[in-house]
Amino acid sequence: MPDERARHDLRHALTRAIGAEEAATLMEQLPPVPWDRLATKDDVEAFGQRMDLRFEALEHKLTAEFRAQIIDQNRLLFFSMVGAIFTAASLAFAAARF
Repeated sequence: MPDERARHDLRHALTRAIGAEEAATLMEQLPPVPWDRLATKDDVEAFGQRMDLRFEALEHKLTAEFRAQIIDQNRLLFFSMVGAIFTAASLAFAAARF
Protein backbone atom coordinates (compact mmCIF):
# COMPACT_ATOMS: atom_id res chain seq x y z
CA MET A 1 0.00 0.00 0.00
CA PRO A 2 1.89 3.09 -1.18
CA ASP A 3 1.87 6.21 0.95
CA GLU A 4 2.54 9.80 -0.08
CA ARG A 5 6.29 9.37 0.32
CA ALA A 6 6.29 6.39 -2.07
CA ARG A 7 4.20 8.34 -4.58
CA HIS A 8 6.61 11.26 -4.35
CA ASP A 9 9.60 8.95 -4.88
CA LEU A 10 7.88 7.37 -7.89
CA ARG A 11 7.15 10.77 -9.40
CA HIS A 12 10.75 11.85 -8.89
CA ALA A 13 12.06 8.66 -10.53
CA LEU A 14 9.64 9.03 -13.44
CA THR A 15 10.69 12.66 -13.91
CA ARG A 16 14.33 11.59 -14.21
CA ALA A 17 13.47 8.69 -16.53
CA ILE A 18 10.87 10.14 -18.92
CA GLY A 19 10.64 13.87 -18.21
CA ALA A 20 8.53 16.14 -16.04
CA GLU A 21 5.50 16.54 -18.31
CA GLU A 22 5.25 12.84 -19.10
CA ALA A 23 5.71 11.93 -15.42
CA ALA A 24 2.92 14.35 -14.47
CA THR A 25 0.62 12.81 -17.09
CA LEU A 26 1.37 9.29 -15.86
CA MET A 27 0.91 10.20 -12.18
CA GLU A 28 -2.45 11.82 -12.94
CA GLN A 29 -3.66 8.44 -14.20
CA LEU A 30 -2.92 6.73 -10.89
CA PRO A 31 -5.64 6.78 -8.23
CA PRO A 32 -4.90 8.75 -5.05
CA VAL A 33 -5.81 5.66 -2.98
CA PRO A 34 -4.69 2.03 -3.16
CA TRP A 35 -6.33 -0.06 -5.86
CA ASP A 36 -8.12 -2.27 -3.33
CA ARG A 37 -9.92 0.81 -1.97
CA LEU A 38 -11.50 1.76 -5.30
CA ALA A 39 -15.17 0.98 -5.87
CA THR A 40 -16.27 -0.96 -8.93
CA LYS A 41 -19.49 -0.43 -10.83
CA ASP A 42 -20.89 -3.53 -9.11
CA ASP A 43 -20.02 -2.05 -5.71
CA VAL A 44 -21.78 1.20 -6.55
CA GLU A 45 -24.82 -0.64 -7.93
CA ALA A 46 -25.07 -2.90 -4.87
CA PHE A 47 -24.79 0.13 -2.60
CA GLY A 48 -27.51 1.88 -4.59
CA GLN A 49 -29.82 -1.11 -4.23
CA ARG A 50 -29.23 -1.22 -0.47
CA MET A 51 -29.94 2.49 -0.24
CA ASP A 52 -33.13 2.05 -2.29
CA LEU A 53 -34.32 -0.57 0.20
CA ARG A 54 -33.47 1.70 3.12
CA PHE A 55 -35.29 4.65 1.56
CA GLU A 56 -38.29 2.42 0.83
CA ALA A 57 -38.36 1.22 4.46
CA LEU A 58 -38.03 4.81 5.68
CA GLU A 59 -40.86 5.86 3.37
CA HIS A 60 -43.11 3.13 4.78
CA LYS A 61 -42.28 4.13 8.36
CA LEU A 62 -42.96 7.81 7.67
CA THR A 63 -46.21 7.02 5.86
CA ALA A 64 -47.39 4.83 8.75
CA GLU A 65 -46.48 7.51 11.30
CA PHE A 66 -48.19 10.21 9.24
CA ARG A 67 -51.36 8.14 8.93
CA ALA A 68 -51.39 7.38 12.65
CA GLN A 69 -51.07 11.07 13.50
CA ILE A 70 -53.81 12.02 11.03
CA ILE A 71 -56.11 9.38 12.55
CA ASP A 72 -55.38 10.65 16.07
CA GLN A 73 -55.99 14.23 14.99
CA ASN A 74 -59.27 13.32 13.28
CA ARG A 75 -60.42 11.36 16.34
CA LEU A 76 -59.70 14.36 18.58
CA LEU A 77 -61.46 16.72 16.19
CA PHE A 78 -64.49 14.42 15.92
CA PHE A 79 -64.99 14.07 19.68
CA SER A 80 -64.38 17.79 20.22
CA MET A 81 -67.06 18.61 17.65
CA VAL A 82 -69.49 16.09 19.16
CA GLY A 83 -68.93 17.67 22.58
CA ALA A 84 -69.44 21.16 21.15
CA ILE A 85 -72.65 20.11 19.38
CA PHE A 86 -74.08 18.50 22.53
CA THR A 87 -73.13 21.58 24.56
CA ALA A 88 -74.83 23.90 22.04
CA ALA A 89 -77.90 21.66 21.88
CA SER A 90 -78.13 21.52 25.68
CA LEU A 91 -77.89 25.29 25.92
CA ALA A 92 -80.56 25.66 23.22
CA PHE A 93 -82.92 23.29 25.03
CA ALA A 94 -82.24 25.01 28.36
CA ALA A 95 -82.93 28.43 26.82
CA ALA A 96 -86.15 27.12 25.23
CA ARG A 97 -87.44 25.81 28.58
CA PHE A 98 -87.17 29.17 30.30
